[in-house]
Amino acid sequence: MVSQDDFLAIYHNTVERLYALVAAHTAGDRGLAEDVVQETYMRALSVWRRKGFPREPIAWLNTVALNLLRTHFRSLSRRERQAREQRTDSHESSSSPTPEKTVALCAALSQLPSQQIQLLEGFHVEGKRVSEMASETGLSERAVEGRLRRARVALRKKLRPLFRN
Repeated sequence: MVSQDDFLAIYHNTVERLYALVAAHTAGDRGLAEDVVQETYMRALSVWRRKGFPREPIAWLNTVALNLLRTHFRSLSRRERQAREQRTDSHESSSSPTPEKTVALCAALSQLPSQQIQLLEGFHVEGKRVSEMASETGLSERAVEGRLRRARVALRKKLRPLFRN
């Protein structure tokens, strides 16, 4: 049985990381990011009450949140996507992620092992230094750099077919 105190402890330990990940994939749409994070925790509460806590709660939360984003972007009508892109283009540079790029990235990330996802998110989304990640994982900095490099290569291989013309 999942206690309220245990759930709240996991929530407090993961909410900032989860929000940072989701916000990085919503092209500045704070409302969408907040909705996705809220829905993710609601699903966690429902599932974890029945099945217990997963071995890696943050990995479970990240997967659910990215799946929710994927579903959201797929469900947007063409007109909504165009309006969203125009709003994004007027507020950000042309290198900003589009919903299509976000969906592609989410799809590619979801195919990677959770350890690689965590490394990529830690470094690129959360802005952690390699030394910080090494101390968190108990690995040497060199090992973290190697694993991070392999994670980038794996992600690049997953993305390459999606962006060929």
